Amino acid sequence: MVLIKKNEEWLWSDEAGSANRSEFLKRIYRMEDITKRIDDRIKETGKRPDAIKELQERLEEYEKKTEGLNKTMPWLSESQKSVMFKLLNDTRVWLSEKIVEQNGKKLYDEVAFTSSLLSFKSKKIKDAYYDLRAIKKPKAEKVKHYNSE
Repeated sequence: MVLIKKNEEWLWSDEAGSANRSEFLKRIYRMEDITKRIDDRIKETGKRPDAIKELQERLEEYEKKTEGLNKTMPWLSESQKSVMFKLLNDTRVWLSEKIVEQNGKKLYDEVAFTSSLLSFKSKKIKDAYYDLRAIKKPKAEKVKHYNSE
C-alpha cells in the first residue's frame, strides 16, 4: 500500500510531469511484480490442498504397488525395494514437516512449498517405481550336458 501511495503522490507531482517513459515503466513494473506475487499466492492457496491430497494418495498407491512386487517380481532383493520404501518414507516425513511449517504462516508470508513441488515429488516417486519395475529377471545359467560317448 505504501508503494501505491508513493506512486500516486509522484503522479501528481511536478517530477512526474517531466519524467520520461522509462521512469513510468519502472514504477509500473515494480507494482506489477508485487501484484503478481500476491496473485501467485492466492492461486497457490487454492491449489495446495488438492496437491497435498494427491501426493498423499500417490504415497499410499506406490507403497502398495511396491509391496506387491514381492509376488510379481520375487527376484528383486530387499535392498532394491528398500530404496523405494526409503523414498516413500522420506517424502512422507518431508510433507508432514512442510504442512506444519505452512500452517504456521500467514497468507502474506512466503510459502513453505508449492503445489508444483508436490507434483515434482509425485513424479519422482512414480519414476523410481518404474525404474524398479524395469529390473529384469536374471537369466538362469544354462548347464551344458556333454554326451559321454
